[in-house]
Amino acid sequence: ATTAMMAKAASALGECLAASTAIFSDVLEEWIVEEGCTLDYSAENGVLYNGDKSVLISYPANKADEEFVMPSTVKTVEMAAFIGCTSLKRFTFGESYTDIGENVISYCSALETVIFHENLKSISATAIIECENLKFVEFKGSEVPSFVMGYDGFGLFRYTIFDDEQ
Repeated sequence: ATTAMMAKAASALGECLAASTAIFSDVLEEWIVEEGCTLDYSAENGVLYNGDKSVLISYPANKADEEFVMPSTVKTVEMAAFIGCTSLKRFTFGESYTDIGENVISYCSALETVIFHENLKSISATAIIECENLKFVEFKGSEVPSFVMGYDGFGLFRYTIFDDEQ
């Protein structure tokens, strides 16, 4: 089912999107939105967004950058937008992204640091999964977001934070 879904998406996007190597692949280095595309897509620094950059759709798994700071325009991130990133070591969520859903970052083997902006209101328990080198998580706000989060990534560490209502 996953392969069929990817093939269908690739077919639909083929007229507007080009990738530096292959679509939906762990070797993808960059997304490029072709000039004249009539669909609602844009790309900045190789990252795929919707037209107004309010939705981050995909970060290339094989992008060479070690750090990513989410643009302040991003309000939503697609599930598995950051999957299998091989070089990404430091990730900073944007100030407009206040509610973090499931499986946003997964299987990013080099990821060591995640920074949450002070406007964070809630986070899914499975927002970040299987990032075995994750060592540091920072919350810049003065209030703890509403969530329960446990991280087991190959048994390195586990932590739980509760809001005042629990």
